[in-house]
Amino acid sequence: MTIPKSLKHPQFGIFKWKSDWDAYTGSIPWSKGKITVLIYRDAFDHSDVEDIWQILEDIVSHVESWDVVIHTALKEHFYTTAQNWFAPHDDYDETDFDSLITDMAEYVGKETAERLVLSGKIDEDGFYRLMKLDSISLSEQGLLDFHFDDDGWIFDGHSITLTASIEQDILDGCLAG
Repeated sequence: MTIPKSLKHPQFGIFKWKSDWDAYTGSIPWSKGKITVLIYRDAFDHSDVEDIWQILEDIVSHVESWDVVIHTALKEHFYTTAQNWFAPHDDYDETDFDSLITDMAEYVGKETAERLVLSGKIDEDGFYRLMKLDSISLSEQGLLDFHFDDDGWIFDGHSITLTASIEQDILDGCLAG
């Protein structure tokens, strides 16, 4: 199969082929911004381009309900682990909490950063603010992977992924690396 260098969607624009990833990359609207989407070559084993575009259009048209499902699944799969792993003081001198607060505030805002640093514990609000949806990938059989970034504040650079079906059913959560 010859791989086109790009695919064009009328609403989402160009998805470029990245041979080192074996995937097309582009973006779709999500909440108040855009999110990176990776469409792996094996997604085309079961779907044609029009089917994949329809999947992405469905995701975008239901972004609010996806956010609710994701929010619930993040808590179910990762919150207890986050409570055990959260240790923002580890990389900072105990006398330099101001720098720690300043660094974390760039990611979650000053009020949340102060609360988390001074307590030394993660709460649900802080957890959700630290867990940023980074990208979505579409692979074979219509499975979606939602990839998250916590900027190393909780899971210290580990890969954080929720796997879902197109029907908005979260199938699994994985912390790897």
